[in-house]
Amino acid sequence: MTGDLKVDLFALLPAGEWASVQILNQAAGMMASRNWAILAKAKWLRGGGKPAFIKFIIPAGPQAGRSTLMVTSDTRLQDLHNRLLRLQQVGDAVPIVPLLEIRHTDDGLLIAMEEVTPLEELIERGEAYDLSQRILQDLDPETDAAHRWLHFDICPRNIGVLPSGRCVLIDVESLYLEEGNRYRVTVPAWKPFRAPRQLVDDVNDKLEKGAIDRVIAARKVRFEIALAAAECVLGPLTPERGNLDRALLESWFSVADPSDPAVAFWRQELFPAVDRGDVRPIAELCKGLEAAFQGRSELLRAPLLQPVAQVVVPAAAADAPQPAPTSAPRSESALPPGWSNDWKLLGLSAHALRAGRLDRVHIAEYRAALEQWASQYPSQREVWDELLLVVISYEKNAAAALAIANAALVPLPNDHDLIRLRNIIQMWVMERQNGGHGGR
Repeated sequence: MTGDLKVDLFALLPAGEWASVQILNQAAGMMASRNWAILAKAKWLRGGGKPAFIKFIIPAGPQAGRSTLMVTSDTRLQDLHNRLLRLQQVGDAVPIVPLLEIRHTDDGLLIAMEEVTPLEELIERGEAYDLSQRILQDLDPETDAAHRWLHFDICPRNIGVLPSGRCVLIDVESLYLEEGNRYRVTVPAWKPFRAPRQLVDDVNDKLEKGAIDRVIAARKVRFEIALAAAECVLGPLTPERGNLDRALLESWFSVADPSDPAVAFWRQELFPAVDRGDVRPIAELCKGLEAAFQGRSELLRAPLLQPVAQVVVPAAAADAPQPAPTSAPRSESALPPGWSNDWKLLGLSAHALRAGRLDRVHIAEYRAALEQWASQYPSQREVWDELLLVVISYEKNAAAALAIANAALVPLPNDHDLIRLRNIIQMWVMERQNGGHGGR
């Protein structure tokens, strides 16, 4: 392939079917840093000029390293191609963005889908209030029991709104269909800071055993859908370290209008949900939210939110407020000298990472800083947790994650949670080495 990505992509698209191809900035993370994917907007002529989003994944070359092969080996791309074809065939039974074309050739894997408006953008602009109930209606996983599915990373960034107003799941590589009452997740990258500890532990237990069963998968999907629907009303969930707990909920609800019926509804639902690690069935939540609006003359209005300061990273870091760490260090020994101040310095980047404000370069810089702090404070579990979050959920680098987990176990050899996470990562590496088939 030549260096002109636009020419290359246009040449690879089926002749006469695409027009107005516009190359976009490449995605953050590994694919961007190594030119593994070309992202573009275009018009699909077979659909009457329908706006579309295109992702073209370039296969690993003969000299590619192990990390590259884990993500873009020909076997991996063929497995993904087959999975997406199955999802395309089930149609609206699974709430996935309409897939216009899926094509796997020697040149790579082409994934073309309808263009959507990301829910995250609508929430940040305060334009998502009336979508809270729509998300529950459109994404309910129990709508079609004949086609059970698991999207492993449901969040506002991975939910899109079609021109029709229908809400759908994007990040299509994270969507799996059930096989034998379970799901074999080949890339276990998600955002555990958006879930209560009990749910995170249950998900990790299943991942460590090689697959997620139907019950745990349903709990995970329900909770993530409910949280995204609540964000439409409450505004973006304040990014934090650790897991979702009552303290974070209190902070989140403190800036919302308590007289708003939707705010009151989500308060009533989310606090007990965090305690038990589960929410009620989505259909029940939908009915409850609808009931909360009855008798009101203005059902869909934006909640009164206090203004939130904008975070600029990293140029204005010195002038921006420094958030305190959200959880106390877990070490039972005396805090090492300088730890408290250094931990606070990480707060700004940690917040910006979760808010989606770090690009690929700044994520790499943040990782480098975390690696330095891990070397300086090897017994502080929080640094290792943050470092693993970066390489797993944002860089999706299985090999690096395994190396980091093993390094963390040197100063923390008896940390059972860390051992379990290391075992999950090992299985991820093995999946990638075996082409995503779990060694079968």
